[in-house]
Amino acid sequence: MLTRTALRPSAVEVLKTNQRESKRLLDDLGEYGILMIPPGFLRSAPEVFPESVWIRLTELIKVGEIAHRTTDPSFIESVAATPPWGRHDRIEVILDEDQEKAPVTVDCLPVSSYSDAFHLERCRKLRNKSEMCDGRDDLWEWVFEPLLDGLFKSQRKITICDSYLAKHIQSIDLDRDSTWHGLTWFLSRLQENSAAQGLETAVRLVCRERNDGESTASTSLIEKKMKDIVRDLGLDRLAIEVTVVPDGVFGKRPDLSSAFHDRFVIFGNRRAITLGAGMDNLTKRTGDIAQQTLARAWNYASDYGQVVAGLLFELQAKTPKTNHFCVGPLHGSKE
Repeated sequence: MLTRTALRPSAVEVLKTNQRESKRLLDDLGEYGILMIPPGFLRSAPEVFPESVWIRLTELIKVGEIAHRTTDPSFIESVAATPPWGRHDRIEVILDEDQEKAPVTVDCLPVSSYSDAFHLERCRKLRNKSEMCDGRDDLWEWVFEPLLDGLFKSQRKITICDSYLAKHIQSIDLDRDSTWHGLTWFLSRLQENSAAQGLETAVRLVCRERNDGESTASTSLIEKKMKDIVRDLGLDRLAIEVTVVPDGVFGKRPDLSSAFHDRFVIFGNRRAITLGAGMDNLTKRTGDIAQQTLARAWNYASDYGQVVAGLLFELQAKTPKTNHFCVGPLHGSKE
């Protein structure tokens, strides 16, 4: 959903003198970009950009509307697509007015053509469903991981809110295939991403305690299963916190129940992916029907985290402390 984008000096020169292009680029970066910048870039920005552009750029980065990562400035000038220190800092689009220096391994365009970049075009097609992801690994590479890598490294937080997640957790059979189920697959990918970069990721699971006569998903049963999952999958880079909201909370508040029925994954405090059937959408399946179901199940929401912030706060406040628990080595759990 986001494209790692770097500016070469010639592109910066355009932004200095063309406010219209500057505004359009900032809009496109907010919608589709991860701005790859050298260390100290924001401190030097007042000398590089016109004041109005600099103020807007820094504000958009501060509130997280424009995602960014720091990278070695020499790498921006090189022709390699992937730096030797890891693929998470690879550059997918370089903006450069001098096309004679365009690298053959990276989409290199002038500022005015940024919206025509291949990565941006595929992001648009995936969002409007004119093109489909080829299975859950493709969904991870193009949708989930860019949203994760676009977070501040010190503020990597994922919130999974799914009213049926407790039932999903109870159904997980670790003896069958540790990543067959959607949640275990997703947590495993988070672990791989975090370990590869030497980072830690906070993961918050919010689910609903259920006893509907057919199945029971109590806090104690969920906690036991989550401890097994963390141990068996070796999730030592994830700090997992679980909130199991009592069924009674919803009986008095149909508005909360209706809102909570939506199932979503929030990256940080802003961008989110909604999933029609929650983590069940990510469970391993084969065949064309399964692929089509997954492809159509998700939607991107650029500010969903802000929309549901009040809901999550209220659910947290109404849930007894006994229905909160933490698992994993980062929380000191040894089980």
